[in-house]
Parts: sequence; C-alpha cells; structure tokens
Amino acid sequence: MAKSDVVLEVIGNHNGQKILGKKRLQKLIFLLIASGEEDHFGDFEIYKFGPYSRTLSHKVADMAYRGRIREEVVEYGDFKNSMSSYAVKNDFESNDNLISIAEKIKKLTEFGTLTLEIASTFAYFVGIGHLSLEDAINETKNLKPKKTNQLTISESKRILNILSIT
Repeated sequence: MAKSDVVLEVIGNHNGQKILGKKRLQKLIFLLIASGEEDHFGDFEIYKFGPYSRTLSHKVADMAYRGRIREEVVEYGDFKNSMSSYAVKNDFESNDNLISIAEKIKKLTEFGTLTLEIASTFAYFVGIGHLSLEDAINETKNLKPKKTNQLTISESKRILNILSIT
C-alpha cells in the first residue's frame, strides 16, 4: 500500500465530510498506524498538538499540488482564523484492499479533533514510548494539562478501545 493510498482512504472515508484541519488529518493517520495499519511515514514525533510527521505533511501537500486531493483554506471564527480543508475528487472509489482503514475512519468521525489529539498522544507514548496506558495518560496530563479533563480522557480511551490500541 502506498502513502498516497492511505491518505486517499482517510480523506475519502470521512463519512462524506471534508476533513477540517491538518491536525485532524495527522491524528487520524497516526491512530491508524498505532492500530496496526502499515506505517509508511515512520517519522512521527511528539509536538505541541500530538504526533506529527513531516513526511506526511509533505505527501499531503504534494497530492494537493498534483490534484489527487482538494485542499482549500477556509476561514472560521470572529477573528477570521484559517485552516485547511481536505476532500477527495468526486470520482473517488474506496480500495477494496483497504477496507479496514475505511471501517476505522468511519468510527472516528464522531470524535472531535481535540479528543483525537489526546488519544493519539496516549497511543504515541504507549507505542513509541513503551509506557503503560496509565503512565501514558499521566505523561499526557503533564504535557497538556489544560486539554486533559476527565471527559476528554474518557473519550480518548474509548478511541483506543475502538481501534484495539494498548
């Protein structure tokens, strides 16, 4: 499976909705990798908003430049902040060989980006840091104290359970 196939499946199987934000796209792909899907990006590091891959960022930009995906800048909020929006072309058809990715992404669409950020940070510390889930939660609380309330932690653990991570 090629890197671009993974990106196309994630964007194309987001329940018919555009993916709003580079952060959301990064977290969805990282969670797929943490759940056992093949890792084509390999360079995820922990950053301010959780696991981030420069390779993935460059691949998405290249796919947008080549017209394989649509990337638009959308404004939001009173201060006209902006974020990227990602969609597949109208002729997108899911790859039957990648059905597990499609199923997992459809399960994750109900969760907000902050919850995906916290869940992917937990998964990063468990998988790459080799910590127990409780130690990963504590490490994440230390790293992101304002983002780790009980509801977010509970929902993030639910994501890990859905994807059979830990």
